[in-house]
Amino acid sequence: MSAIVVRSEFWNNSIIQFLRNIVPKTVTFRESKGISVDILVPFCNSISFYFVDASSIDSSTFVYLNRIVSSFKSTVVIAKVEERNMNNYTSLLSNAPKSISCITYFNTKGFEKASANFVFEIIKIRGFYF
Repeated sequence: MSAIVVRSEFWNNSIIQFLRNIVPKTVTFRESKGISVDILVPFCNSISFYFVDASSIDSSTFVYLNRIVSSFKSTVVIAKVEERNMNNYTSLLSNAPKSISCITYFNTKGFEKASANFVFEIIKIRGFYF
């Protein structure tokens, strides 16, 4: 069984709601409080997904991510970036740990659905629920 852990203030986020509608019932959703980075979804087997609002990201974010990814084979950061923040975000990526793959979405209306679909496709490929 896999667990999807979400920050409490994002519990009703449309990414989570979309995933809840498409993932099998064997997956449990539980709440996690006190996480200091804008993290929405860790999958606790071999890959973890972090949904990040890059407008609130700072250099300590990647330090934190580097500590928690050590137990995972891979981590995907899916970031929503406003164009005006792109330079700051790019400089942060240059210092990101090698175990982190960063996928950037610009700030569009389809961000939540695109992100959820991407995560679900990775889950199917990895065979977590089958």
